[in-house]
Amino acid sequence: MFNNVSQKKWRMLICNGILCLCLIQSISWARPPSLGIGGMLGRPQGLTLQVPITGMAAFNMSLYYDLRSPQIDLHLDQIFVQSQPVLHAFYPYFGWGGRVSFQNNRTLSNDGGLTGRIPIGLELGNSHLRGLLEVAPALKIMPALKLSVQGAIGLRYHF
Repeated sequence: MFNNVSQKKWRMLICNGILCLCLIQSISWARPPSLGIGGMLGRPQGLTLQVPITGMAAFNMSLYYDLRSPQIDLHLDQIFVQSQPVLHAFYPYFGWGGRVSFQNNRTLSNDGGLTGRIPIGLELGNSHLRGLLEVAPALKIMPALKLSVQGAIGLRYHF
């Protein structure tokens, strides 16, 4: 009986050791959180800012001014980035957020004045310069309920 208890303790110790090594390895592969500034094209488009919360979570924001129909678009998403790359340097992410569009007279625009978003994307790269590719199913809440899909490509410089 004593021998059986000893074997269980050794098995538990070995399993915990392997788990700790796996956790340490995944932490070491994670990119350090960094502030990113850049631009993106698509919907949303314009200037973009990524503010880190933790090593795997960040806020993504964009600001866009349309000269053709004077309108300002703002969007804010909270994203969760996978800490380990897929393939070589592709970091998938997903999140949730919203977009607000104002016309020049400070009223909500007819083109998705208030929209909820679920961004799904890839960050590309490990260096200071990183690309992004994003698709976001969206639900326009105001002025009328409508489903849409938004998408963007972009580039950010991380400090």
